[in-house]
Amino acid sequence: MSFSARYGTLIGLLAIVALFAALSPEAFAKGSNLINITQQMSLLAIVALGATFVMSLSEFDLSVGAVVSMAGIVSVTLFGAGWGIVPVMLVTLLAGFAVGAVSGLAIATYRMPSFIVTLAMGTIVGGITYWISDGATLFGNIPVGFRDLGRGYLAGIPVLTLWALAATLFAAFILDHTELGRRILAIGGNREAARLTGVRIVPNSVWAFGLCTLFAALAG
Repeated sequence: MSFSARYGTLIGLLAIVALFAALSPEAFAKGSNLINITQQMSLLAIVALGATFVMSLSEFDLSVGAVVSMAGIVSVTLFGAGWGIVPVMLVTLLAGFAVGAVSGLAIATYRMPSFIVTLAMGTIVGGITYWISDGATLFGNIPVGFRDLGRGYLAGIPVLTLWALAATLFAAFILDHTELGRRILAIGGNREAARLTGVRIVPNSVWAFGLCTLFAALAG
């Protein structure tokens, strides 16, 4: 892969940042503005990082938006039932992973189009979310400690930004330094060639889709 193909997007982003910093140094090129931008993009970045696993398979997952909503509703509902922060987070993340795992299983086993499967899964998850919440906005019974996971600051840096950074490092590690990541990339590069070399398509696809919706649940 050429240098421009590998780093072109990053170079373009840095060029845009440099341009706006030069045009408005007193407003754009400030530490507070940088912190504000990273905080606002953190949740979207976490969801996008999860989608990277599925896109590495040359597939799509259209259920992530519904999973984000489901995770928020499930968390608040469990808090209302008296659950603690750690059990709530574990159950919510496992529920998110399960959504993607089911989609990945159907897509890899029956060679169904990911566009159709994940769109249907998103509709199902959206219906479940509406059923749990009864169409109402739920916001009560949320522990202060849980709120701090999304609203707090650490050494002046928003916790959300740190979550996004941790998710970035985790996704990069999985794709670049693990056998699972290499298998996912191999399937995305050439599914049949990967199968002939011994890569198991179904379990690796399940993991890729599961990780995608796991990240979406984390954002939720």
